[in-house]
Amino acid sequence: YSEETGYAPACKDNSNYFWLANRDTEAQKAKAELKRLIYVAITRAEKEFFIIGDWDEIKESSNIDTDCFEYVLTCWYPELRNITEDKLGKTYYEKGAPVDFYAIDMISKREAYREAGSSSGDEKVSLLESASAVYENNVPLTISEPENFFCTPSSLETDGKKTASSKKDLYPEIDSLVKSKSGENLSEMEEDDLCEEDFSYGSFGTLVHEYLEAFIKGVSPEEFSPEVKLYKNLSEAEIKKVTELCKKICCQFAGTEEGKAAVECRKKNLFVKPEWRFYYYSDGLLFRGSMDLIYESAPGQYTLIDYKTDGSINAEKYYGQQKCYRDAAAEMLGIKPEQIRCRLYFIRYDEFIELTPGK
Repeated sequence: YSEETGYAPACKDNSNYFWLANRDTEAQKAKAELKRLIYVAITRAEKEFFIIGDWDEIKESSNIDTDCFEYVLTCWYPELRNITEDKLGKTYYEKGAPVDFYAIDMISKREAYREAGSSSGDEKVSLLESASAVYENNVPLTISEPENFFCTPSSLETDGKKTASSKKDLYPEIDSLVKSKSGENLSEMEEDDLCEEDFSYGSFGTLVHEYLEAFIKGVSPEEFSPEVKLYKNLSEAEIKKVTELCKKICCQFAGTEEGKAAVECRKKNLFVKPEWRFYYYSDGLLFRGSMDLIYESAPGQYTLIDYKTDGSINAEKYYGQQKCYRDAAAEMLGIKPEQIRCRLYFIRYDEFIELTPGK
């Protein structure tokens, strides 16, 4: 990559001019940085400095830029162009040379520890020897892929039973706006659903959640603008209709006792969390999700609201989900689950249903 030419992919035959140019530029930058570091290190030394490294035998095709140390040293010590065994362990110095040269014979770590003669060295040598015996007789392990133990609270939903409501569906036009009937009665999308192209019931639920979250945080529905991608394949006219529905739902919730209580908590800087994300471990499973709304309804008492955009009322199916939310919230707040009240808000019917586990 280069700021001047942009990204250039490599070709098998190295025929891409820009890739070659970028490669050479990066190599030159690396060399320049190495030289800068060497200069800084040497000029900061107060008494003496040491440069330690592997010696690369100089060949006719060697590059003076890549083997700079070897070239510099052999200018002063030409006999070092080929390091033979008789030159090991000797110090070379020519009058006027900037550095002297000592050829170190390579030894293993084990031999180095033994030569040091320290107790810590002996312990390390012993450890190395014992470890060597273990690894020499090792048996290859077969590693299996771990099971995916992540779950969403929605996975705890059951079939349940639909219940009749004395109220009528306030938003029947939602059904005509939905492009995909898959996922009917889903309150919001799972992460995988974001890849789908068609605007579904889950898509609508996600938009409603976005608007209600912004409302609880103090953003007016008229001022809020969700991400365009959430509207999927809706036309401009349909987007306008969905947006107006979301704004209307926000105003509807704002007029409820629960909506007013949540807003009051925000104004008084009391505990209130819209879309409160969490991880909760239970029975060998790790649940991750977000609670639509939870606020402190009284000292030491909390109310958890779960928005539902279902086309029908079926509170019973969400019992396991609400228990998961309540237990997770209790653990994060450091309180007992009994201090949390769970309420489902069926938006299309403007109806709250108590679904506190154990009651």
